[in-house]
Amino acid sequence: MIKLFDSSERSFNSNGLGVLSDVLTCTVKEELNGEYELEMTYPVNGKHFSDIEYDRILFVKPNVHDDPQPFRIYEISTVIDGKITISAEHISYDASGIPIWPVAPYYVDTPSQLIQYIRNHSIVENPF
Repeated sequence: MIKLFDSSERSFNSNGLGVLSDVLTCTVKEELNGEYELEMTYPVNGKHFSDIEYDRILFVKPNVHDDPQPFRIYEISTVIDGKITISAEHISYDASGIPIWPVAPYYVDTPSQLIQYIRNHSIVENPF
């Protein structure tokens, strides 16, 4: 089951904007220490076609072993043969766009101190 959520969703406890039951194909590519991306095709006559927008979040079970994961839409193709292709990357990629002030080694001694430093010294809003 693939759920579509607004771009600001953080809990994923509901059906969001809707369940995308009309999905034609959905593939999640996960490489160890590499990309974690989703590619999906959806028909233009699908129930939630008009709800699919750039920056929204798809909540998808990436494989048979893992729990569902959020993927942020970053590309939507033009309509070809009555369908679109949607590309999304794992929500963890959002963290790469948050600049922080440089970390000096004497500020942190443990991983938890580093996380706290990042939280307190992000230049823009940091939801993580």
